[in-house]
Amino acid sequence: RVRGSVVVCQGGRGCVVGPASSSGRVCVQFEQREDLSDNRLNCLPDELRHTLVGGHQVGSRVRSARSIEVAPGKTILRGTPGVIVGPARDPPGARCRRLLVHFAVSGDE
Repeated sequence: RVRGSVVVCQGGRGCVVGPASSSGRVCVQFEQREDLSDNRLNCLPDELRHTLVGGHQVGSRVRSARSIEVAPGKTILRGTPGVIVGPARDPPGARCRRLLVHFAVSGDE
């Protein structure tokens, strides 16, 4: 909202283009604005919903596509439900292509 008017709908796609002139804010170019303006908006980072690899978002529910051995004798079976926590840590210089997921396995609290 800008001065009480909605200028970008919730979930509207945009790209952070750099720091904003206001302290602690970033400058965002949105694909579509409700007021039909092309101006960029200064946003707080917490106001933005970050899209992860594959278009996924933090909090999305997923299922394991394959069985994954996480420790000797402990395996996450194919189809186990989980929740996306964020991007996985990839090696330095690598593009982020993996997700960090919390899987509900027996014995979890």
